[in-house]
Amino acid sequence: MLNIPGTSDTQTCNYTHVDLGRIAGANCGAALNQTFSLDAFGNLKTTGTPTGLVFDPNSFSNNRISGAGYDNNGNLLDDPVTPATSVNAFDAEGRPVKLENIAVTFDALGRAVEAAKSGGTVEFLYGPSGGKLEVMSGQSLVGADIPLPGGGAAVYSATGLAFYRHADQLGSSRLASTPARTLYSATAYAAFGAAYNESGTHDRSFTGQTQDAGGTFSGGQYDFLVREYNSIQGRWWSPDPAGLAVVDPNSPESWNRYAYVGGMPLEIADPTDNDGEWPTDIHKLWSRMRPFGF
Repeated sequence: MLNIPGTSDTQTCNYTHVDLGRIAGANCGAALNQTFSLDAFGNLKTTGTPTGLVFDPNSFSNNRISGAGYDNNGNLLDDPVTPATSVNAFDAEGRPVKLENIAVTFDALGRAVEAAKSGGTVEFLYGPSGGKLEVMSGQSLVGADIPLPGGGAAVYSATGLAFYRHADQLGSSRLASTPARTLYSATAYAAFGAAYNESGTHDRSFTGQTQDAGGTFSGGQYDFLVREYNSIQGRWWSPDPAGLAVVDPNSPESWNRYAYVGGMPLEIADPTDNDGEWPTDIHKLWSRMRPFGF
């Protein structure tokens, strides 16, 4: 990284945790200084700086944000950060038909295959592993993320290879470099994934997930396969479709179907399939957390 001009991010971050292992604070100096308050079920409130990344709702009711609109299936209809109302809509099966005021079409497998973005409609193509591979406009390539060993990716635009993503331990793109080994993008991520201290061209990819559908509200949502994740709120916009199958009576956070990784975003990420559920990959970690009360 030192050989790439423009990558002078030398911040040092100090993190604190409560006795249960959940994160309590992140102090990165002037760039970021946040305090996290999680209730017994993992509902997050954030205070500190920068103010644009603060999420401090009045209260939660049934693990939902008080004052925000939800449909009968518990899907968030409003954006309580911007704020804006009725920016999302869902069908009877709980699948989005509108996200951030963008019409979205899903296939029979529950994957977004089309989005009516400004400037025209785009389609999403998926690779053999099930992950999102390309964004198309008809038969024309808009962008493609080709996975590389080590968690990085080669990112193509309509004109060819644009840049390489270099992933950190969670799979987030901290650095993106051009084929000529110059800076394309450098991004720091707050504990729950909100981007800050950015330089170059924005390339927000948190734990390997990008913001393909849109980024108008709340800094943009990360488009996991099954549902949308908001990094400022530190929670999903929809309840976990796996339902009670993921509940552990010894872990209060597991009863909250909106909570993200049990309040431990530095230790746990959605696994390689990145579908937005609580899959077995995360459950394998519960045994390690027992000493912390999970």
